[in-house]
Order: sequence, then structure tokens, then C-alpha cells
Amino acid sequence: MPDLYIFHHHLLTGGVTSVILKSVEALKSYLPEVDRIYLVTGKKINFSNLHLSPEVEVKVMPEIDYLEWQKLSGQDRPPADSSLAGRLIREFASDNAIWWVHNYHLGKNPLFTRALLDIIYGDIRQKIVLQIHDFPECGRYENLALLESIVKSPLYPLSPEVQYVVLNKRDYNILITAGIPQNYLSLLENPISPYTPPHKNSNEKKKIKQSLSGAFGASFPSFIPDAPLIIYPIRTIRRKNVMEAGLITHLMEEPVNLIATLPGISGSEIAYSNLIQKCFEQGLIPGLWGIGEKLEAAGLSFEKLIEAGDLIISTAVQEGFGYLFINALQWRRPLLARDLDILEDTKDLFSTFPSHFYSKVTCPLSESDRNNLIEGYTRKLMNLSGVLSDQRAKELIFDIEELLAKEAVDFSFLTPDLQYRLLKQLDSVSFKDEVIEINRVLVEQAGELLYGSTLPGISSSAREAELQRRYSYRSYAAQAAKILKRFKKGAPSEPQNHTRKTSADQKEVIRQFARLEYIRLLN
Repeated sequence: MPDLYIFHHHLLTGGVTSVILKSVEALKSYLPEVDRIYLVTGKKINFSNLHLSPEVEVKVMPEIDYLEWQKLSGQDRPPADSSLAGRLIREFASDNAIWWVHNYHLGKNPLFTRALLDIIYGDIRQKIVLQIHDFPECGRYENLALLESIVKSPLYPLSPEVQYVVLNKRDYNILITAGIPQNYLSLLENPISPYTPPHKNSNEKKKIKQSLSGAFGASFPSFIPDAPLIIYPIRTIRRKNVMEAGLITHLMEEPVNLIATLPGISGSEIAYSNLIQKCFEQGLIPGLWGIGEKLEAAGLSFEKLIEAGDLIISTAVQEGFGYLFINALQWRRPLLARDLDILEDTKDLFSTFPSHFYSKVTCPLSESDRNNLIEGYTRKLMNLSGVLSDQRAKELIFDIEELLAKEAVDFSFLTPDLQYRLLKQLDSVSFKDEVIEINRVLVEQAGELLYGSTLPGISSSAREAELQRRYSYRSYAAQAAKILKRFKKGAPSEPQNHTRKTSADQKEVIRQFARLEYIRLLN
């Protein structure tokens, strides 16, 4: 019976932590073959808030927490991490152990990445699952540059002791194309928690809105207690494109509130998160910001917030799995969302559900602003000359020039500062009317979802059954069991003579992600 060690930089509230906690529940409930589960994290927090079962043990290793790249880049020689690799081996390696590492190579801690790869490419035969939520090659070029400056081993090792896990068909196909064999790669969709939607109760919704106003209205005076709630339950980081959600709220026929639940926390996201907070405080976005972890103190809960919600929104330009889309089905709340390529395998679930997927939100932009954007994108692409081929960089510059030749530009391709400026321009009635007219179809679809007196298809027994089949804890555990069984039984963790490990083609991964939608200045 194996011991399972689950690694992540932190267990703070958010997407990856949610996946980890749900997966632990699934495995404890439906995979008794796993002897014990350990969570290994870099940040010490109040772990009692995670509500873990007593048999799940948390181990804190500060060396695997996020590292701020600014600190590392200021060092001529990164600190040696042979001691980190050695400590990982001493504390967690054994014949009976399987490591399950989340986002091992995103660039949040390249020293941890290097230590893991040293172990994999070395003589220790430790069984390791590498679960990729997000890729550094997908628009995160600062992260990729930092990784390449510190990690000298190829990022995608091929070994019988390594299994890769991805969350969507797009990423699966990219890694197959890059040379990872099918028997080393699995598509494992995230599990969803059991959820029973509350009965509709207009009085209860009114009470929740009043409680929200009483607890947070002083900080966000633009909150309207009797207006509908559009919920965006995310961290306010750049790829979530939060100001676009704020723009859409302004275009609605009647006043509405937007609620963005959590702040950004990593060093690279704090400035953007602060800008979003400023938008809410100044009333440029009506509603509430960053209240997710304060709900309990206000006598509320996340479940109560969803109960009071009228519409779920997602304006994200990048997602790994997109929990929010599936959650909207569970919560039986209509969904307005920017269309993404990762939705290829889940769109069928929304065929009869009240939802609208849009491709762009366009705004009029002056010629000087468009020229400045072209210059900004050109500089960004030229700075990627060591990553992208010259030909691909030229093609992307042509694409962006073509995109910005039009007077109305997709809002998501603007810089955060320019998005902020356009939000302020909405005070002009003529400008706002022009933006509404340009986006008439989107505004009307959003209005139908938000104000429609009846929403056929909001509940469906067939859809509920399909959600259970694909995303239940039982289904997740069954798929995870297949992955764990791929490891050879009894593969020793001590040094062995075996064939030198090879790697997949990272250049192909870079090439696959070298598309305009992944190279926004927003990122």
C-alpha cells in the first residue's frame, strides 16, 4: 500500500489548493489502497481551516514556498539546492512512496524545480506524478526566463518513474505532440464537491445582500444592496482579466454589482490586484472586492454568497481547467463567460444550460493609443527572440498590427493601465453608448441571463448525472488509481543502474503556445 506525498508551494485559498483538498477527500473515500496521505507545503498557515481528516498529515518545508524572482535575479549565483534535493530524498523517498507534485515547473520556485529534476535525472528511482495546471510557456515568459537561468536540466523528463497529469485535452495534445508517450501521460479532470442547491428564497437573498452591505459597504460605497449580484469567485490576477468584468457590469441596462472574491498574492500579481481594488474603491467597478476570506467573520459563507448570486461571470483569458464553468452548472446559476480553447470537452454540458460564451468585448480606441499598443507588443515580442523563432515573432507582430488596425479593439488586448483609463471614460454618456452599441449582442445576452424571469434548462437530471459520471469523487479516485498503477510495483528508491533518462521537446511546447491569445500585454 503506497504512501502518497502531495506537494504544492502553498495551501492558501485558491484554485490549486481547492483541487488538492478535493482530491484528498476523493482518495480517502474511494481509494483505500493508499495507506497514508501527506501534504507537503512551503507556507505555514492555520491548517485547521482546511478541515482535513485526522489521518492526513501536513508537513511544512519552507524551501518549496514561492520565491520572489526579483530576489533571485539580483543574485549572481543562485543558492545551491543539492541540500534541498537531499532533504527531499531523506524525508520523503522510499519504495512505498509516490510523490504527486502540483505545478512543478511554473517558475514560482525554480530551485524546487531544479531539485526535483536533479532527483529525476539522477540515480534515485522515486515514483513521481507531475500534475501541470499551468505552463510557463503559455504567456509566462518572465517565469520561463527565470527557470532557464537556474534550471539546466530539460523540463520534461521521460522516465518509467514519472507520470504526467494535465487537466484538459488541449494540454494533453500539446504534450503528446512534444513527444511524451501516451503511457506516461493522463488527462485527469478536477473533482467537484457534492453540492445541493438551496431552494429559491427571495427573502433570504435580500437578507444576504443586506449583510454584505453592512459588513463591506463602508469600504466599497458603490455597492448597491438591492441590485443583482454578478459573482466572479477568483483571485484578482492578470489572466482573470477582471476589469473586463467591470466593463460589462457598466454596460448592463440596470445597475448591478460585481463581486470579485480574493486578492492576488504573488509578487508579480500584487500591483494588478491593487489596481483592481482601486477600481472598486473608486466606484469604477460597482460592487465588492476581496471579501472571500472575510465572509465568516461577517456571519456569512461562500455558499451564502453563491445563494444570493444572480449570475456567474468569467472574463479570464487563460485557464487550466476552469472550475468556475463546472461550478456554475452545480450552483444552477447562469453563466456569462469569455470562450476559451480549454472548453473543448465541456461545451456539451452547456448545450441546454442558460449560458453565453463570447469571443471579445470591443472598445473604441484612439489611433495614438493603438500605435502605442503596437509598439508595446512589438517590444515584447522582440524581447522573446531567444524563445520564439524570428519567423514566428514576425507573424505575431503582423497579427497584432492587423488586430489594432481597427478603431474598436478587443478590451483584453489592452494594458491594465489603459483598461483602467477606459473604465473612467465610461462616465461619458456618449462614450458608454458607443461601447454598448458595439457590443449589442453581448449586452442583450447578458441581460437575458441576468434579468430573465424564467431560465429554462437551469436544472436537468441528465446533466446532473453526467456531472457525477465525469467529476464526482468516485470518478476522480478511479482515474487516479489507473495513474498510480502505471508505476512498476516495487520500483526501488535506492540508486540503480538503468538507462539514462531522456526528455520531451520543450521547443514544441513553446511553439504550440506561441499564439496571439497567449501573448497579451495584460499578462
